[in-house]
Amino acid sequence: MNQYYALIGDIIESRQLANRAQQQEALSQVLDNLNDRYQAHLASRFSLTLGDEFQGLVKVGAPIFQIIDQLRLALPDLNLRFGLGLGEILTSINPALSLGADGPAYWRAREAIQQVHQQHHYET
Repeated sequence: MNQYYALIGDIIESRQLANRAQQQEALSQVLDNLNDRYQAHLASRFSLTLGDEFQGLVKVGAPIFQIIDQLRLALPDLNLRFGLGLGEILTSINPALSLGADGPAYWRAREAIQQVHQQHHYET
């Protein structure tokens, strides 16, 4: 089976943002731009999942850390945390929407972002 990078990110303390709706819209626009720019590297486009959380499925060999850097640079007013997991996807993959897929890549990404949250390791 193919290996993928699952990338999950979210806005730290998004409930505290005075302009939460505007920041979520900015995040949505940045994700759209990344989806266009890195289209050839994506197995499934970056999608908002919970308002302040997003995820995408990236092909191995993609410039994954460049993608993360682009997110940070495009959203300088937001504190973001990330979880990255490498592994297989056991379900079908929807290239247009990064929801519904499941497998070790997403499990590892979810575990990573939960550890970052629990241990407050937000520094890059």
